Amino acid sequence: MQTTTRTENMPISFKLTEEQELIRQMVREIAQKEFAPRAAEVDKNHRFPRENWELLAPQTSADCLFRKNTKARAWTMSHTQ
Repeated sequence: MQTTTRTENMPISFKLTEEQELIRQMVREIAQKEFAPRAAEVDKNHRFPRENWELLAPQTSADCLFRKNTKARAWTMSHTQ
């Protein structure tokens, strides 16, 4: 069974809002400055880079990933502490 969705009369926009664009820029800057230099070591040692999470948490960008899903947020926080 094939399911199709018609979108001719429904405008779809993939443009980020101003707030989303600011978050994207902030996370990109942190990733380039902090995560990239350690990426090879993290991959080589097959470890979870907890320090990356700790860098994001004060910026509240980590929280926005789970803001709407309380169960996901509770699970994530309990498994990263």
